[in-house]
Amino acid sequence: MVSLIFRPFIFLLIKHPQKQFFDWIFPAIFSIACVVFFVFYREEIVLAGPGGLLDRILAFVQILPGFYIAALAAIATFNRQEMDDYMPEPTPKVKLVLGGQVNDIKLTRRRFLSMLFAYLTAASILLCVVSIFVLESYSIVLDCIPSAIEVFVYFLFLFMYFFLFWQLIFETMLGIYYLGERIHQPDS
Repeated sequence: MVSLIFRPFIFLLIKHPQKQFFDWIFPAIFSIACVVFFVFYREEIVLAGPGGLLDRILAFVQILPGFYIAALAAIATFNRQEMDDYMPEPTPKVKLVLGGQVNDIKLTRRRFLSMLFAYLTAASILLCVVSIFVLESYSIVLDCIPSAIEVFVYFLFLFMYFFLFWQLIFETMLGIYYLGERIHQPDS
């Protein structure tokens, strides 16, 4: 039962040569750049608090789940045969346990996009919850952390938070590309 809660994150297990750039490489590069920026401008930037960076990111991210769910509904009901054809080679694949057996599943456009927008919905909800938690408990948590590791925890949190944020952005761009352009092109 608990595995159902985490099922949308299975999107990250899809194997495709170019997908790793959207899942891991681009978000890591942008997250490192954000952390480096914070190293130099930590005193000038308000992270938590009214009008702080997390508050502004939350204002943006909290509207996204509704859009992602609408896109997911559109994908599920989009009446076009090509949506149910396998994606062109190299076809994205994912390992799923079905009937107690591990199966390597080739993905159709519909299944790929459904998995993508399910992941984006879950990730945006997670980012909202983390943002709210941090905004409400930032000073309390800092008081509980030994000062010797405070800076390490601060920058580790920043990296993880921005990694999820940038992953959300890059995966959204991938979804927009597929819905806005790629599904209307032939596979040649």
